[in-house]
Amino acid sequence: MALKKINKKRIAMRKDRVSLDAKMMGPEPIFTEDQKADCLKEQEDGTVGSLWSKASGWYNYFYDNKDYIPFAMDYLKDVEGWDDDKIKIFCRLPDWKIRRIGNIAVVWSRGYVYSPTVIQKYHDIANELLELASKLEEKRVEAVKEKPKLPSIQERTRTKVQETIYTSWDDEVIEEWLDGNFKIKFDCFSLFKNYGLKGNAITVFRDMLHDDYLVLKDAYENKCDQAKEAYSHIKKGDKKKMLNVYDNVFSDLDKLKDSFKATRKARVRAPRTNEQQVSKLNYMKESIESKLTSIDPILIPGRTKLWMYNTKQGKLTEFFTDTGSGFEISGSTIKNFDPKLSKVTKLRKPDQILPQILNKSEFQIKKIWKGLTTKIYQPTGRINKDCVLMRVISVSYTHLTLPTNREV
Repeated sequence: MALKKINKKRIAMRKDRVSLDAKMMGPEPIFTEDQKADCLKEQEDGTVGSLWSKASGWYNYFYDNKDYIPFAMDYLKDVEGWDDDKIKIFCRLPDWKIRRIGNIAVVWSRGYVYSPTVIQKYHDIANELLELASKLEEKRVEAVKEKPKLPSIQERTRTKVQETIYTSWDDEVIEEWLDGNFKIKFDCFSLFKNYGLKGNAITVFRDMLHDDYLVLKDAYENKCDQAKEAYSHIKKGDKKKMLNVYDNVFSDLDKLKDSFKATRKARVRAPRTNEQQVSKLNYMKESIESKLTSIDPILIPGRTKLWMYNTKQGKLTEFFTDTGSGFEISGSTIKNFDPKLSKVTKLRKPDQILPQILNKSEFQIKKIWKGLTTKIYQPTGRINKDCVLMRVISVSYTHLTLPTNREV
């Protein structure tokens, strides 16, 4: 009982403790209505006095530059009557400059009353700072205007297409057609490669040709009177030759698309860490009934042989993989195991078999499997809340029947 009373007393004393800063600086200064006259009296000579200085010192000690900004904004809005646009420009000043008004504002917000003379003095300071902020804003706006706008990837691609293959199309095809020469061959595939154009240029060039192609096709098939009139000076056979040139170009563009797909670098997925692989694995950590404790599943990825026991079904599973990378785990499924070399069976006498799986060599465990009379079949790879992860090892590939030292 005495100890409890002492502890209660200690707790009460802790609540009453004051920090060293608070002891040195005292409580936060708050000015009441009764102190209004004292505030005005110390400003008779046009400057603030000891009351203000003491309060200002308290905030200078506890506040950083950023802490003053909201107080400055309130003061400029309520006392100076500034609108939001002015305040926004003012707040572009460095924090340490805003503090000049912030210091005035925070003391004012705690009830300190300024005389008209002092308010006018602070009014001049605020306008002086606003003028400085306005100049800084003008420089910022000018810098933004002067900064050249970089063309987008799409704009750069379109410009390159226009300056390269479309210029070739205009010179080698359109000009020839205008001169009455319709026996034209345009090797779009080779030109694309020679100009160093990428896959994103295919759609751009196709779109440049598409509308003219449709008009020509309508004229050839007599589908549109305006199109027929536009191409009335060209024979139908020549129109067919022109369409063939377009078709060959579109065919080349399709081939280019396939070509770029074939040469595109495959995205290499970063390998997942062991921790990431087993983060969602659902398994039984311990079985009191079977007297088994699971190994840490983080040890499974990369290994080549795993023994698992399903306590609910009484089934023993042996997973094996002959891949160099070993097992992988995805969710609650073990991956990369060989179904033909892995096996699962129901144990009639688990109390006798399971201790041997934990302690015997791999060669001896192989003999244990041969001695089992229950049906053996292939596992699915699923692991659930009833499964104890008994043991995991890495097998030597030089002789699969020999155990190695890498065992858990």
